[in-house]
Amino acid sequence: MAEVILHLGAHGTDNGTISAWLDRNAAVMVKGGTLVMPARRFLQRLSQSLADLGESPGEADRRAFGDELGLGGHITRLAVSAPALLGPLGETISAEGFYARSATRRLHALGRLLPRDVSLTLALAIARPGAIVPALLAAEEPEPDRGAIEARLEWLPEETLPWATLVRHIRHELPRARMLVWRHESIPRIWPEVLSRLAGAGEDAEMTLPVGGAEDLAMQGIADEGRQRMRDYIARKPPPTPALMQRVAAAFAQGYGRTLPGAAGAAGDGIALPGAVRERLAQLDEGYAAQWSAIAGMDGVEALG
Repeated sequence: MAEVILHLGAHGTDNGTISAWLDRNAAVMVKGGTLVMPARRFLQRLSQSLADLGESPGEADRRAFGDELGLGGHITRLAVSAPALLGPLGETISAEGFYARSATRRLHALGRLLPRDVSLTLALAIARPGAIVPALLAAEEPEPDRGAIEARLEWLPEETLPWATLVRHIRHELPRARMLVWRHESIPRIWPEVLSRLAGAGEDAEMTLPVGGAEDLAMQGIADEGRQRMRDYIARKPPPTPALMQRVAAAFAQGYGRTLPGAAGAAGDGIALPGAVRERLAQLDEGYAAQWSAIAGMDGVEALG
């Protein structure tokens, strides 16, 4: 059975690292039957097909859409990293709520178009509110003032970011899809598993998974000096396997220390946040573990790590 696997982000987590890894290794993966499609091309084809076929595409229309995606022949898998499928970055936190404007509507449309014999897997990272909310708040205003930040924070529920609600909505709109979910802060430990699932590397991933371009994932949480020194080391001696890449990262983390796990390099890094806003983010962080537990217990969801 053919498969489409969509990496949905979420916004503010890996900041394009997974997409860059897929693009870098597309020529290797296509030999094994996995076609990597750029997000823009995928979204354009999805939008055009929806415009042409309307609300009720027939099976022939679905089959034609599968052909447009390149499925067929030795290509049995399509991999796309397309956080924009959930909506624009600036609409992540809106007056309607968290990912409330267009995420589930677009996913529902995709479900109508895919051929019935093509399986669908959705991959989603969640993250601590304190690690990503500053970047999300700064998406439309690089230097938001205190009033703008506090106004947008009021759009969030009292407890935490409602990650579990988002996953439930996605499951409701696409009950046929499987979901892979992980915590962004776990990436240094589980990135080989995440990438192998996206690439379809299977049980022999240790031997076949390309590691070029994965160093940013392996280095998550390492202090800045350690990251730079690790880049220099990898440029001279690139690790050939995920296990060796992880060993190198562990050595540099031990030598140079770790920072608080989060979305390193996000758009909102370094923006000045008033004390009251930082306190609010700390409150949101308190409910994060409960959100993860709720997601991990859902039917149709595989929690990685």
